[in-house]
Amino acid sequence: MKKSKLISITAQFVFLITAGFYFSGCSDSVTSTGGTIPANKHQARSEGEFNLNAGLKAFPGAVLVVDLEDLNSPVGNVGNDTGPIGEDVIPYTYSETAIHRIRLGEEVHFKARLVSESGEVIYQLNNPDDSVRVTIPAGNYKLYLTSRVNYGSDTLGRQAVFIQPDLEAIASGGGVGSQGGFDQADFNTLMKTRKCIKCDFMGINLQGYNLAYVDISYSDFSLSNIAFINFSHATLNHVKFYPNYSTTVDFSNATFNHTDLSKSNFYDVDFSHATFDSSDISEMNNRDLKFIGTKFTNCYLKNTSFRNINYSGYQFIGAEFRDCDCQGVDFYKANLTNAIFSDVDIRYAGMCDQNRTGALFSEIKYNNRTECWP
Repeated sequence: MKKSKLISITAQFVFLITAGFYFSGCSDSVTSTGGTIPANKHQARSEGEFNLNAGLKAFPGAVLVVDLEDLNSPVGNVGNDTGPIGEDVIPYTYSETAIHRIRLGEEVHFKARLVSESGEVIYQLNNPDDSVRVTIPAGNYKLYLTSRVNYGSDTLGRQAVFIQPDLEAIASGGGVGSQGGFDQADFNTLMKTRKCIKCDFMGINLQGYNLAYVDISYSDFSLSNIAFINFSHATLNHVKFYPNYSTTVDFSNATFNHTDLSKSNFYDVDFSHATFDSSDISEMNNRDLKFIGTKFTNCYLKNTSFRNINYSGYQFIGAEFRDCDCQGVDFYKANLTNAIFSDVDIRYAGMCDQNRTGALFSEIKYNNRTECWP
C-alpha cells in the first residue's frame, strides 16, 4: 500500500476515534460511594488501549476485547500486550460495593482472577462454566487472564477473549438483580472466547486484531476502528457497521446475514468466498476490494460503486448474485468470469467493458439507462 494512501486513511480513523471518545471529559456523571463514574463508563475497550494508556480503567458492564496469546509464545507474536507472555492484565474500577456474578464460557481456555490493590484475591475461576457470586467492595482492581494453551498446540496461537454482560443469565433470571439504581448488566459478567452476541462495540479501537472465526452477531460496530483486522470465517449476522471507514480488512469466508454495511467506506478489503444474505450493501464507497467466489442472496446493493480509483474493475470471479437489487451499481470493467446473476435488478447500473466469460444471466431487470446491456 502506498504511504500517502495509508496516511490519508489513518487520519480518517483518528477523527472517528476522537469523535467516539469526545464525551470522556463531560460533567454528566453519577456519584456513588466509590466516587464519580464517568458518563462513558460503558465505552467498549480493547487490550491495546490499556497498553497505550496506563491510567485507563475498565468498568463492569463494558465490553472488553482481549487478545490473549498462548503460553510460551514468541516475543514477536505478542503485540500490544498488557502482561507477561500468556497472561493479560486489565485494570478495573468498581465504583460501589455490590454483589457481582462472574462466569466463564463453556469453551474457554484460560483462567481468570480478580486481585485488589492490597493483593487480596477476590475471585478465581479456573475451568469452563465456572461461576461465582461475590461481594466486591468499591475500589481499584486488576483482572488477570491466564492462558491454559501452550504455543504450538493451537493453530491460531491466541484467543480472542470477550468480556461482556451476561445477557443469558439476566434473561433467565439466574443473574444478580439491579442494585443501587444501576443496570443488571453492571453486575453480571461473562468471559467468553471468540463469541460476543449483542455486544456494543461502538467506537472501539480494534486496529490490527485477529478476530478470525469469531461470532459477534447482533452487535454494533458503528464508528469503530477495524483497520488491518482479520475477520476471516467470522459470523457477522445482523451486525451494524455503518458508518465506518476501514482499510486492509480480511472478511474472506465470513457470513453476513441481515448485516448493515450501507454507506461504509472500505479500502483494500477481501470479501472472497464470503456469504451475504439479505444484507444492506447500498451506497458504499469502495476501493480495491476482492469478491472472488462471493455469494449475494436477496441483497440490497443500490448505488454502490465497484470501480477502482484507477478505473479498473473488481474481481467477481465465480461470484453469485441471486434476487438482488443492484440498481445504479457501477460494475465498470468488472471481471465477471463464471459469475451467476439470477433475478437481479440492474436498472441504471453500469455494465460496460466487463469480462463476462462463462457468466450466466437469467431474469435480469434492466432499462434504457442500464449502460452497455445487454
